[in-house]
Amino acid sequence: MAVTACGLRAGVIQVASASDDRVYRIDAEIWAPAAEIRWPGDRVGVRVYYAVDKLAADYGIAETRVQDPAQMRLGQLEDDLVVLLPPGELPSGHVIDFASAHEAFHLAAQYYGARIRTDKLVDMPVVSDKDAVSSFWEEIESQASGALAGSGEIDCGRIRSAFDALDEIDKVYVLHRAFWEWPAEFYARVWAFGYGTGGAYPEARSMIRGDNRVYTSGSTAMLYVHKRSADRSWQWEIASGRNAIDVFMRAGGCADIEGEGLSVRVKRIDFFDPPRR
Repeated sequence: MAVTACGLRAGVIQVASASDDRVYRIDAEIWAPAAEIRWPGDRVGVRVYYAVDKLAADYGIAETRVQDPAQMRLGQLEDDLVVLLPPGELPSGHVIDFASAHEAFHLAAQYYGARIRTDKLVDMPVVSDKDAVSSFWEEIESQASGALAGSGEIDCGRIRSAFDALDEIDKVYVLHRAFWEWPAEFYARVWAFGYGTGGAYPEARSMIRGDNRVYTSGSTAMLYVHKRSADRSWQWEIASGRNAIDVFMRAGGCADIEGEGLSVRVKRIDFFDPPRR
């Protein structure tokens, strides 16, 4: 599939409006374990909606069942995998499409296509020291981007020291976020912008409100893993329940940060009882 001058794949991007919905299929050329997704019905792909009224009309449900229409939600509705992504704070069709691919990956490739660690199926803790967490993401991004541009080596000791400096609750937080967000951001980044390290991706991500460092650091770390790997077996490691942060560390010849844990396959995520993530 061609990549345009701005970095976006030709033929993919369109501006979403309240009347639109789109079906996002997980591209196995980017994410090999896509073949293992357990689609609940005949539809292969995640149906992404941008307005409650359109979703309610298609599924014959009352709009009031969606209690907070301004919040993103995802899950299984009838035999479909569905995401509701209100685009109000997303400034352009390009960014909406990128964000849609990210959320579709969470639902299909992770919840319905991978093993999930049981300690990642609980509420994410609240950060106690935002500056320390931000510094940790900055260390990851600095190491990964420097390795991509230079020698290919990362400093295991510096990363481990940055992690060890976190409060215990913040260690749980960063492991939780890396587990969920790094694979999804890598997929959406490559799907929308290709494997390059600059250009349209950081600009698009900066248009989304909030602290984006977890996303930019994680996708850069996964690009590093991709570059260092002879094949895509690392993706199967993530799909088997390994934390993406450990996959990154192993690619750099470093010891795991989180290590092994109990993982399960999720049978169903109900749209009206959205998952903790």
